[in-house]
Amino acid sequence: MSRVVVFEFDAATWEVLTPLMEAGELPNLSALKAEGASGLLRSIIPRWSPALWTTIYSGKVRSKHGVEGFDATSESVRVKRLWDIAEQAGLKCGVFGTPVCWPPTDKCAFMIPDVLVDRGSETVPPEYSRLQDMYWARRHSMLEYARDLYDLWRIGVRTRHLSRMIWERLLLAARRSGTVEKYWRQRLWWTAIHSDVFLRLYHQHQPDLATFDYQATDTIQHRYWHYYDPERFGIPLVKAEPYRDVLPASYREADRIVGEIRKAAGPDATLVVLSDHGGAPAEGLGQFIEARLEKWVATLGIGRAATPIRLVGEYCLEFHDPSYLAETQRTLEQVHMKESGQRLFRGFAQRDGHLMLYPIRDHIEGNTVVVPGHGEHPFEELFHRLDAEHSGVHHSDGMFIVAGPPIRAGVELEPGSILDVTPNLLVILGLSVAKDMDGRVWEPMFKPSFLAQSPIRFIETYETAQCEEKGVL
Repeated sequence: MSRVVVFEFDAATWEVLTPLMEAGELPNLSALKAEGASGLLRSIIPRWSPALWTTIYSGKVRSKHGVEGFDATSESVRVKRLWDIAEQAGLKCGVFGTPVCWPPTDKCAFMIPDVLVDRGSETVPPEYSRLQDMYWARRHSMLEYARDLYDLWRIGVRTRHLSRMIWERLLLAARRSGTVEKYWRQRLWWTAIHSDVFLRLYHQHQPDLATFDYQATDTIQHRYWHYYDPERFGIPLVKAEPYRDVLPASYREADRIVGEIRKAAGPDATLVVLSDHGGAPAEGLGQFIEARLEKWVATLGIGRAATPIRLVGEYCLEFHDPSYLAETQRTLEQVHMKESGQRLFRGFAQRDGHLMLYPIRDHIEGNTVVVPGHGEHPFEELFHRLDAEHSGVHHSDGMFIVAGPPIRAGVELEPGSILDVTPNLLVILGLSVAKDMDGRVWEPMFKPSFLAQSPIRFIETYETAQCEEKGVL
Protein backbone atom coordinates (compact mmCIF):
# COMPACT_ATOMS: atom_id res chain seq x y z
CA MET A 1 0.00 0.00 0.00
CA SER A 2 1.11 3.55 -0.79
CA ARG A 3 -0.23 6.60 1.01
CA VAL A 4 -2.14 8.89 -1.36
CA VAL A 5 -2.63 12.64 -1.67
CA VAL A 6 -5.08 13.92 -4.30
CA PHE A 7 -4.61 17.50 -5.55
CA GLU A 8 -7.92 18.61 -7.07
CA PHE A 9 -6.77 20.91 -9.88
CA ASP A 10 -10.18 22.31 -10.85
CA ALA A 11 -10.53 23.13 -14.60
CA ALA A 12 -6.85 22.50 -15.34
CA THR A 13 -6.14 21.83 -19.00
CA TRP A 14 -3.11 20.70 -20.97
CA GLU A 15 -3.72 23.65 -23.32
CA VAL A 16 -2.35 25.92 -20.59
CA LEU A 17 -0.18 23.41 -18.72
CA THR A 18 1.97 22.29 -21.66
CA PRO A 19 3.38 25.68 -22.76
CA LEU A 20 4.06 26.64 -19.14
CA MET A 21 5.87 23.35 -18.55
CA GLU A 22 7.91 23.80 -21.70
CA ALA A 23 8.88 27.29 -20.51
CA GLY A 24 10.11 25.85 -17.20
CA GLU A 25 7.47 27.69 -15.15
CA LEU A 26 5.95 24.59 -13.51
CA PRO A 27 8.95 22.65 -12.19
CA ASN A 28 7.04 20.51 -9.67
CA LEU A 29 4.30 19.43 -12.06
CA SER A 30 6.90 18.80 -14.78
CA ALA A 31 8.89 16.57 -12.43
CA LEU A 32 5.73 14.65 -11.48
CA LYS A 33 4.86 14.12 -15.11
CA ALA A 34 8.35 12.83 -15.92
CA GLU A 35 8.38 10.50 -12.92
CA GLY A 36 4.87 9.13 -13.36
CA ALA A 37 1.90 8.60 -15.66
CA SER A 38 -0.24 11.29 -17.25
CA GLY A 39 -2.93 11.90 -19.83
CA LEU A 40 -6.35 13.32 -20.61
CA LEU A 41 -9.16 12.81 -18.12
CA ARG A 42 -12.55 13.01 -19.78
CA SER A 43 -15.39 14.64 -17.89
CA ILE A 44 -19.13 13.95 -18.00
CA ILE A 45 -21.97 16.22 -19.11
CA PRO A 46 -23.41 18.24 -17.45
CA ARG A 47 -20.10 19.54 -16.12
CA TRP A 48 -21.09 20.70 -12.62
CA SER A 49 -18.37 20.29 -10.04
CA PRO A 50 -20.41 18.88 -7.10
CA ALA A 51 -21.69 16.01 -9.26
CA LEU A 52 -18.31 15.50 -10.95
CA TRP A 53 -16.26 15.26 -7.74
CA THR A 54 -18.84 12.88 -6.29
CA THR A 55 -18.48 10.77 -9.44
CA ILE A 56 -14.70 10.90 -9.10
CA TYR A 57 -14.66 9.74 -5.48
CA SER A 58 -17.39 7.11 -5.81
CA GLY A 59 -16.50 5.70 -9.24
CA LYS A 60 -20.21 5.81 -10.03
CA VAL A 61 -22.51 7.73 -12.36
CA ARG A 62 -24.88 10.43 -11.09
CA SER A 63 -27.94 8.21 -11.22
CA LYS A 64 -26.28 6.03 -8.58
CA HIS A 65 -24.64 8.58 -6.29
CA GLY A 66 -27.55 11.04 -6.33
CA VAL A 67 -25.70 14.38 -6.45
CA GLU A 68 -26.71 16.98 -9.04
CA GLY A 69 -26.29 20.65 -8.23
CA PHE A 70 -24.68 23.05 -5.80
CA ASP A 71 -27.47 22.59 -3.29
CA ALA A 72 -26.29 19.04 -2.53
CA THR A 73 -24.95 18.15 0.92
CA SER A 74 -23.04 15.13 2.18
CA GLU A 75 -26.42 13.73 3.19
CA SER A 76 -27.43 13.79 -0.51
CA VAL A 77 -24.76 11.22 -1.39
CA ARG A 78 -26.32 7.77 -1.67
CA VAL A 79 -23.08 5.77 -1.98
CA LYS A 80 -19.78 5.40 -0.21
CA ARG A 81 -16.96 7.63 -1.36
CA LEU A 82 -13.28 6.82 -1.32
CA TRP A 83 -12.64 8.08 2.22
CA ASP A 84 -15.64 6.12 3.51
CA ILE A 85 -14.18 2.94 2.01
CA ALA A 86 -10.67 3.71 3.23
CA GLU A 87 -11.85 4.54 6.75
CA GLN A 88 -13.85 1.30 6.86
CA ALA A 89 -10.60 -0.53 6.01
CA GLY A 90 -8.85 1.09 8.97
CA LEU A 91 -7.04 3.86 7.08
CA LYS A 92 -6.78 7.44 8.32
CA CYS A 93 -8.28 10.08 5.99
CA GLY A 94 -8.26 13.86 5.65
CA VAL A 95 -10.39 15.94 3.28
CA PHE A 96 -9.86 19.64 2.60
CA GLY A 97 -12.24 21.67 0.43
CA THR A 98 -13.66 18.81 -1.62
CA PRO A 99 -17.23 19.62 -2.74
CA VAL A 100 -20.26 17.99 -1.11
CA CYS A 101 -18.62 17.42 2.27
CA TRP A 102 -20.92 19.53 4.41
CA PRO A 103 -21.88 18.64 7.04
CA PRO A 104 -18.50 17.00 7.74
CA THR A 105 -17.99 13.59 9.31
CA ASP A 106 -15.79 13.00 12.35
CA LYS A 107 -14.81 9.61 10.92
CA CYS A 108 -12.07 11.51 9.05
CA ALA A 109 -9.06 12.88 10.91
CA PHE A 110 -9.93 16.23 9.37
CA MET A 111 -12.65 17.42 7.02
CA ILE A 112 -12.91 21.06 5.95
CA PRO A 113 -15.93 21.48 3.63
CA ASP A 114 -15.88 23.46 0.39
CA VAL A 115 -15.66 27.10 1.46
CA LEU A 116 -17.57 28.28 -1.63
CA VAL A 117 -20.72 26.60 -0.33
CA ASP A 118 -22.03 29.04 2.27
CA ARG A 119 -24.14 26.62 4.32
CA GLY A 120 -22.52 26.29 7.68
CA SER A 121 -19.12 26.70 9.28
CA GLU A 122 -18.85 23.22 10.78
CA THR A 123 -15.42 21.60 10.40
CA VAL A 124 -13.50 18.63 11.77
CA PRO A 125 -11.67 19.47 13.99
CA PRO A 126 -14.17 22.16 15.12
CA GLU A 127 -11.52 24.81 15.87
CA TYR A 128 -11.09 25.38 12.13
CA SER A 129 -14.63 26.72 11.73
CA ARG A 130 -13.23 30.25 12.02
CA LEU A 131 -11.60 29.68 8.63
CA GLN A 132 -15.04 29.21 7.08
CA ASP A 133 -16.55 32.17 8.90
CA MET A 134 -13.79 34.52 7.78
CA TYR A 135 -14.23 33.71 4.09
CA TRP A 136 -17.74 35.15 3.98
CA ALA A 137 -17.53 37.88 6.62
CA ARG A 138 -17.30 41.57 5.72
CA ARG A 139 -14.87 43.48 7.92
CA HIS A 140 -15.73 47.04 8.94
CA SER A 141 -12.85 47.91 11.25
CA MET A 142 -9.11 47.42 11.56
CA LEU A 143 -9.68 45.66 14.87
CA GLU A 144 -11.81 42.97 13.20
CA TYR A 145 -9.23 42.58 10.44
CA ALA A 146 -6.38 42.30 12.97
CA ARG A 147 -8.30 39.61 14.85
CA ASP A 148 -8.73 37.68 11.59
CA LEU A 149 -5.00 37.83 10.91
CA TYR A 150 -4.23 36.56 14.41
CA ASP A 151 -6.72 33.71 14.07
CA LEU A 152 -5.27 32.73 10.68
CA TRP A 153 -1.77 32.67 12.14
CA ARG A 154 -3.04 30.58 15.05
CA ILE A 155 -4.43 27.85 12.75
CA GLY A 156 -1.28 27.58 10.66
CA VAL A 157 -1.13 30.36 8.06
CA ARG A 158 2.47 31.40 7.59
CA THR A 159 3.63 34.94 8.30
CA ARG A 160 4.88 35.47 4.75
CA HIS A 161 1.42 34.78 3.35
CA LEU A 162 -0.24 37.05 5.88
CA SER A 163 2.29 39.79 5.07
CA ARG A 164 1.61 39.40 1.36
CA MET A 165 -2.13 39.69 1.94
CA ILE A 166 -1.71 42.85 4.05
CA TRP A 167 0.63 44.47 1.53
CA GLU A 168 -1.56 43.71 -1.46
CA ARG A 169 -4.70 44.94 0.31
CA LEU A 170 -2.98 48.23 1.13
CA LEU A 171 -1.80 48.49 -2.48
CA LEU A 172 -5.30 47.86 -3.84
CA ALA A 173 -6.76 50.47 -1.51
CA ALA A 174 -4.12 53.05 -2.44
CA ARG A 175 -4.75 52.49 -6.14
CA ARG A 176 -8.52 52.33 -5.67
CA SER A 177 -8.41 49.19 -7.77
CA GLY A 178 -11.56 47.80 -9.36
CA THR A 179 -13.04 44.31 -9.38
CA VAL A 180 -10.82 43.01 -12.21
CA GLU A 181 -7.70 43.70 -10.15
CA LYS A 182 -9.10 42.62 -6.80
CA TYR A 183 -10.77 39.38 -7.86
CA TRP A 184 -7.73 37.32 -8.88
CA ARG A 185 -5.60 38.57 -6.00
CA GLN A 186 -8.27 37.59 -3.49
CA ARG A 187 -8.59 34.12 -5.04
CA LEU A 188 -4.84 33.56 -4.68
CA TRP A 189 -4.76 34.95 -1.12
CA TRP A 190 -7.27 32.38 -0.02
CA THR A 191 -5.51 29.64 -1.93
CA ALA A 192 -2.30 30.35 -0.01
CA ILE A 193 -4.22 30.45 3.28
CA HIS A 194 -5.96 27.14 2.60
CA SER A 195 -2.76 25.40 1.50
CA ASP A 196 -1.00 26.45 4.73
CA VAL A 197 -3.86 25.14 6.86
CA PHE A 198 -3.97 21.89 4.87
CA LEU A 199 -0.24 21.36 5.33
CA ARG A 200 -0.54 21.92 9.06
CA LEU A 201 -3.37 19.38 9.30
CA TYR A 202 -1.43 16.95 7.13
CA HIS A 203 1.67 17.18 9.35
CA GLN A 204 -0.44 16.76 12.50
CA HIS A 205 -2.47 13.74 11.38
CA GLN A 206 -0.32 11.99 8.72
CA PRO A 207 -3.33 10.54 6.87
CA ASP A 208 -3.12 7.52 4.58
CA LEU A 209 -5.47 9.32 2.17
CA ALA A 210 -5.79 13.10 1.85
CA THR A 211 -7.46 15.45 -0.62
CA PHE A 212 -6.86 19.15 -1.26
CA ASP A 213 -9.17 21.19 -3.47
CA TYR A 214 -7.64 23.97 -5.62
CA GLN A 215 -10.41 26.07 -7.19
CA ALA A 216 -8.50 29.19 -8.24
CA THR A 217 -7.82 27.90 -11.76
CA ASP A 218 -11.52 27.51 -12.48
CA THR A 219 -12.75 30.76 -10.97
CA ILE A 220 -9.94 32.71 -12.66
CA GLN A 221 -10.25 31.11 -16.11
CA HIS A 222 -13.92 32.15 -16.27
CA ARG A 223 -13.00 35.83 -15.96
CA TYR A 224 -9.48 36.16 -17.40
CA TRP A 225 -9.13 33.89 -20.45
CA HIS A 226 -9.59 36.82 -22.85
CA TYR A 227 -6.63 38.57 -21.22
CA TYR A 228 -4.53 35.40 -21.53
CA ASP A 229 -5.37 35.00 -25.24
CA PRO A 230 -6.43 38.49 -26.41
CA GLU A 231 -5.94 37.78 -30.11
CA ARG A 232 -8.64 35.12 -30.03
CA PHE A 233 -11.13 37.63 -28.61
CA GLY A 234 -10.00 40.67 -30.54
CA ILE A 235 -8.91 42.45 -27.33
CA PRO A 236 -6.34 45.28 -27.75
CA LEU A 237 -3.00 44.24 -26.31
CA VAL A 238 -2.77 47.43 -24.27
CA LYS A 239 -5.97 46.42 -22.44
CA ALA A 240 -4.94 42.79 -21.99
CA GLU A 241 -1.34 43.30 -20.90
CA PRO A 242 -1.92 44.11 -17.19
CA TYR A 243 -3.83 40.83 -16.73
CA ARG A 244 -2.29 38.58 -19.35
CA ASP A 245 -0.34 36.66 -16.72
CA VAL A 246 -3.23 36.12 -14.31
CA LEU A 247 -4.30 32.70 -15.64
CA PRO A 248 -0.70 31.41 -15.78
CA ALA A 249 -0.19 32.79 -12.25
CA SER A 250 -2.99 30.51 -11.00
CA TYR A 251 -1.13 27.53 -12.51
CA ARG A 252 2.18 28.62 -10.97
CA GLU A 253 0.50 28.90 -7.57
CA ALA A 254 -0.82 25.35 -8.01
CA ASP A 255 2.68 24.19 -8.89
CA ARG A 256 4.07 25.78 -5.71
CA ILE A 257 1.48 24.03 -3.56
CA VAL A 258 2.03 20.68 -5.31
CA GLY A 259 5.74 20.98 -4.51
CA GLU A 260 5.04 21.65 -0.83
CA ILE A 261 2.53 18.82 -0.58
CA ARG A 262 4.97 16.39 -2.16
CA LYS A 263 7.68 17.39 0.29
CA ALA A 264 5.27 16.98 3.23
CA ALA A 265 4.02 13.60 1.99
CA GLY A 266 7.50 12.19 1.43
CA PRO A 267 8.91 9.80 -1.18
CA ASP A 268 6.73 6.87 -0.13
CA ALA A 269 3.46 8.64 -1.02
CA THR A 270 1.66 8.68 -4.35
CA LEU A 271 0.61 12.16 -5.48
CA VAL A 272 -2.39 12.40 -7.82
CA VAL A 273 -3.10 15.66 -9.66
CA LEU A 274 -6.35 15.77 -11.62
CA SER A 275 -9.15 18.01 -12.84
CA ASP A 276 -12.86 17.24 -12.79
CA HIS A 277 -13.19 18.99 -16.17
CA GLY A 278 -11.00 21.13 -18.37
CA GLY A 279 -11.14 24.80 -19.25
CA ALA A 280 -11.35 26.45 -22.65
CA PRO A 281 -11.97 29.85 -24.24
CA ALA A 282 -15.61 30.73 -24.81
CA GLU A 283 -17.01 31.33 -28.29
CA GLY A 284 -17.04 35.04 -27.58
CA LEU A 285 -16.69 37.62 -24.86
CA GLY A 286 -19.83 38.75 -23.13
CA GLN A 287 -21.37 40.46 -20.15
CA PHE A 288 -23.41 37.33 -19.51
CA ILE A 289 -26.93 37.50 -18.21
CA GLU A 290 -27.74 34.89 -15.61
CA ALA A 291 -31.10 33.17 -15.36
CA ARG A 292 -32.60 33.09 -11.88
CA LEU A 293 -33.67 29.46 -12.18
CA GLU A 294 -35.53 29.30 -8.88
CA LYS A 295 -37.70 32.21 -10.05
CA TRP A 296 -38.26 30.50 -13.43
CA VAL A 297 -39.40 27.29 -11.73
CA ALA A 298 -41.88 29.27 -9.63
CA THR A 299 -43.08 31.37 -12.59
CA LEU A 300 -43.71 28.29 -14.75
CA GLY A 301 -45.39 26.43 -11.88
CA ILE A 302 -43.12 23.38 -12.16
CA GLY A 303 -41.68 23.39 -8.63
CA ARG A 304 -42.84 19.84 -7.95
CA ALA A 305 -41.74 18.56 -11.35
CA ALA A 306 -38.24 20.01 -11.78
CA THR A 307 -35.11 20.89 -9.81
CA PRO A 308 -32.95 23.83 -10.99
CA ILE A 309 -29.19 23.34 -11.38
CA ARG A 310 -27.00 26.35 -12.17
CA LEU A 311 -23.40 27.19 -13.04
CA VAL A 312 -21.87 30.23 -14.76
CA GLY A 313 -23.20 30.22 -18.33
CA GLU A 314 -24.79 26.77 -17.96
CA TYR A 315 -28.30 26.07 -16.70
CA CYS A 316 -30.36 22.94 -16.33
CA LEU A 317 -33.79 21.80 -15.17
CA GLU A 318 -33.87 18.21 -13.94
CA PHE A 319 -37.39 16.86 -14.44
CA HIS A 320 -38.67 14.33 -11.93
CA ASP A 321 -41.84 14.21 -14.03
CA PRO A 322 -40.68 14.09 -17.70
CA SER A 323 -44.19 14.88 -18.96
CA TYR A 324 -43.50 18.55 -18.17
CA LEU A 325 -40.24 18.76 -20.15
CA ALA A 326 -41.49 19.27 -23.72
CA GLU A 327 -44.13 21.81 -22.71
CA THR A 328 -41.59 23.77 -20.65
CA GLN A 329 -39.19 23.95 -23.59
CA ARG A 330 -41.94 25.16 -25.93
CA THR A 331 -42.82 27.94 -23.48
CA LEU A 332 -39.21 29.03 -22.97
CA GLU A 333 -38.59 29.11 -26.72
CA GLN A 334 -41.20 31.90 -26.92
CA VAL A 335 -39.91 34.00 -24.01
CA HIS A 336 -39.04 37.50 -25.26
CA MET A 337 -38.62 41.16 -24.32
CA LYS A 338 -41.86 43.10 -24.59
CA GLU A 339 -40.22 46.27 -25.89
CA SER A 340 -38.00 44.80 -28.60
CA GLY A 341 -39.36 41.29 -29.23
CA GLN A 342 -35.86 39.91 -28.56
CA ARG A 343 -35.81 36.20 -27.58
CA LEU A 344 -33.94 35.46 -24.34
CA PHE A 345 -32.87 31.85 -24.85
CA ARG A 346 -30.55 30.99 -27.73
CA GLY A 347 -30.85 27.21 -27.49
CA PHE A 348 -31.91 24.09 -25.62
CA ALA A 349 -30.77 20.49 -25.27
CA GLN A 350 -32.43 17.45 -23.71
CA ARG A 351 -30.49 14.67 -21.96
CA ASP A 352 -31.90 11.94 -19.73
CA GLY A 353 -34.75 13.99 -18.31
CA HIS A 354 -32.65 17.17 -18.11
CA LEU A 355 -33.41 20.34 -20.07
CA MET A 356 -30.26 22.40 -20.72
CA LEU A 357 -30.95 26.13 -21.16
CA TYR A 358 -28.69 28.59 -22.96
CA PRO A 359 -29.63 32.25 -22.35
CA ILE A 360 -28.35 34.84 -24.80
CA ARG A 361 -25.21 36.56 -23.59
CA ASP A 362 -25.67 40.29 -23.94
CA HIS A 363 -27.27 43.22 -25.80
CA ILE A 364 -30.52 43.10 -23.83
CA GLU A 365 -32.97 45.80 -24.90
CA GLY A 366 -36.04 46.44 -22.77
CA ASN A 367 -37.18 45.96 -19.20
CA THR A 368 -40.15 43.57 -19.38
CA VAL A 369 -39.99 39.81 -20.00
CA VAL A 370 -43.00 38.16 -21.60
CA VAL A 371 -43.53 34.51 -20.60
CA PRO A 372 -46.37 33.18 -22.78
CA GLY A 373 -49.13 31.82 -20.61
CA HIS A 374 -47.42 33.06 -17.43
CA GLY A 375 -47.62 36.83 -17.63
CA GLU A 376 -45.18 39.72 -17.87
CA HIS A 377 -42.31 40.17 -15.42
CA PRO A 378 -39.57 42.73 -14.71
CA PHE A 379 -36.28 41.68 -16.30
CA GLU A 380 -34.50 41.77 -12.91
CA GLU A 381 -37.00 39.27 -11.50
CA LEU A 382 -36.01 36.50 -13.93
CA PHE A 383 -32.48 37.51 -14.98
CA HIS A 384 -29.57 39.57 -13.80
CA ARG A 385 -26.45 40.83 -15.53
CA LEU A 386 -23.14 39.53 -14.19
CA ASP A 387 -20.72 42.21 -13.06
CA ALA A 388 -17.74 40.95 -15.07
CA GLU A 389 -16.82 39.81 -18.56
CA HIS A 390 -16.69 36.02 -18.85
CA SER A 391 -14.48 34.35 -21.41
CA GLY A 392 -13.58 30.90 -20.05
CA VAL A 393 -15.89 27.88 -20.01
CA HIS A 394 -15.79 24.26 -18.90
CA HIS A 395 -14.49 21.65 -21.35
CA SER A 396 -14.76 17.87 -21.39
CA ASP A 397 -10.98 17.30 -21.60
CA GLY A 398 -9.39 17.52 -18.17
CA MET A 399 -6.00 16.18 -17.09
CA PHE A 400 -4.28 13.84 -14.68
CA ILE A 401 -0.76 13.13 -13.41
CA VAL A 402 0.02 10.26 -11.03
CA ALA A 403 3.47 9.69 -9.53
CA GLY A 404 4.66 7.49 -6.70
CA PRO A 405 6.22 4.13 -5.82
CA PRO A 406 3.58 1.97 -7.61
CA ILE A 407 3.61 4.02 -10.83
CA ARG A 408 5.71 3.55 -13.97
CA ALA A 409 7.76 6.59 -15.00
CA GLY A 410 7.19 8.65 -18.14
CA VAL A 411 4.02 6.85 -19.21
CA GLU A 412 1.40 8.68 -21.26
CA LEU A 413 -1.85 6.77 -21.03
CA GLU A 414 -4.84 6.65 -23.33
CA PRO A 415 -7.58 9.11 -22.33
CA GLY A 416 -9.38 8.02 -19.18
CA SER A 417 -12.67 8.93 -17.57
CA ILE A 418 -13.34 10.57 -14.23
CA LEU A 419 -15.16 7.31 -13.42
CA ASP A 420 -11.78 5.55 -13.44
CA VAL A 421 -10.20 7.57 -10.63
CA THR A 422 -11.47 5.74 -7.55
CA PRO A 423 -10.86 2.22 -8.93
CA ASN A 424 -7.22 3.16 -9.51
CA LEU A 425 -6.84 4.89 -6.14
CA LEU A 426 -8.20 1.77 -4.45
CA VAL A 427 -5.49 -0.29 -6.16
CA ILE A 428 -2.79 2.14 -4.97
CA LEU A 429 -4.19 1.96 -1.42
CA GLY A 430 -4.11 -1.84 -1.55
CA LEU A 431 -7.91 -2.15 -1.43
CA SER A 432 -10.31 -4.12 -3.60
CA VAL A 433 -12.15 -2.52 -6.54
CA ALA A 434 -15.93 -2.84 -6.36
CA LYS A 435 -17.58 -4.49 -9.35
CA ASP A 436 -20.54 -2.11 -9.14
CA MET A 437 -18.26 0.87 -9.87
CA ASP A 438 -18.51 2.20 -13.41
CA GLY A 439 -14.82 2.88 -14.08
CA ARG A 440 -11.84 0.72 -14.96
CA VAL A 441 -8.31 0.13 -13.70
CA TRP A 442 -5.43 1.51 -15.79
CA GLU A 443 -3.16 -1.53 -15.54
CA PRO A 444 -0.45 -0.07 -17.87
CA MET A 445 0.09 2.68 -15.27
CA PHE A 446 1.37 0.31 -12.61
CA LYS A 447 4.82 -1.22 -12.23
CA PRO A 448 4.76 -5.01 -12.74
CA SER A 449 6.63 -5.41 -9.44
CA PHE A 450 3.86 -3.53 -7.60
CA LEU A 451 1.10 -5.65 -9.15
CA ALA A 452 3.05 -8.80 -8.31
CA GLN A 453 3.13 -7.80 -4.63
CA SER A 454 -0.33 -6.22 -4.56
CA PRO A 455 -2.47 -7.81 -7.29
CA ILE A 456 -5.72 -6.16 -8.37
CA ARG A 457 -8.57 -7.60 -6.34
CA PHE A 458 -12.31 -7.20 -6.72
CA ILE A 459 -15.28 -7.17 -4.39
CA GLU A 460 -18.95 -7.17 -5.37
CA THR A 461 -19.82 -3.92 -3.58
CA TYR A 462 -18.92 -1.66 -0.67
CA GLU A 463 -22.51 -0.55 -0.21
CA THR A 464 -24.49 -1.51 2.87
CA ALA A 465 -28.10 -2.09 3.75
CA GLN A 466 -28.28 1.60 4.67
CA CYS A 467 -27.34 2.49 1.11
CA GLU A 468 -30.00 0.10 -0.17
CA GLU A 469 -32.59 1.94 1.90
CA LYS A 470 -31.56 5.16 0.12
CA GLY A 471 -32.36 3.58 -3.21
CA VAL A 472 -28.82 2.93 -4.46
CA LEU A 473 -29.04 -0.78 -5.20
